[in-house]
Amino acid sequence: MSKKYLIVGASRGIGLGLVRALSAREQIVVATSRNGESHASASGLLALDILDSDSRDIAIRAATLEGTTHVVVAAGIMPKTIDVTLEPPVIAEVFLTNSIAPIVFAEALAQRLAPTLQHIMFLGSRMGSVELNQKGDDWIYRASKAALNSAARSFYIRKCSAKGIAVTVAHPGWVRTEMGGKNAEISVQTSVDGLLDVLDEPVSAGAFRYCDYLGNSLPY
Repeated sequence: MSKKYLIVGASRGIGLGLVRALSAREQIVVATSRNGESHASASGLLALDILDSDSRDIAIRAATLEGTTHVVVAAGIMPKTIDVTLEPPVIAEVFLTNSIAPIVFAEALAQRLAPTLQHIMFLGSRMGSVELNQKGDDWIYRASKAALNSAARSFYIRKCSAKGIAVTVAHPGWVRTEMGGKNAEISVQTSVDGLLDVLDEPVSAGAFRYCDYLGNSLPY
């Protein structure tokens, strides 16, 4: 079966890097952003505000999604001062963006694309690992990413395992993006190359993984 990719959250950072890499490899790729525009060429563009139910419903029905085999949900935010300000609306936005909305959208995708869908990847973080938390910093962001791990596992069990759809929560590395900062360890290209290797490697039907961009398993 030929491959077709959907990148959710492709306006910047790793999502944009994924679209550029796939386009350079002459793959069929559909990109989403809030305004339906992208800074990279793609086979199709969709407007999607992942927090808005109407926007999700419209995107799900788009004809351009037909035949999609691989999905990456790259949505995520990390407000810098939230651990101090503790503003309830911002905390809610963090959890909705990082943990809840990606799963809600993926559930709709799994139903719509069941005949062709092979693999859904959520961009998570090693900061979502309770075992690896040795600093205690950015605790609200960490909690939202730990919640993504749990929600993604539940999603896999409820919606994907019986259909043979693989689900991965992947840590992209500490990447030089707006979120990661200029002092981060790796480039967007290095992260993207690894993520695509993980996304494309053969996996057993219905497999669930929590790993880094090199495919190394991470502890929960």
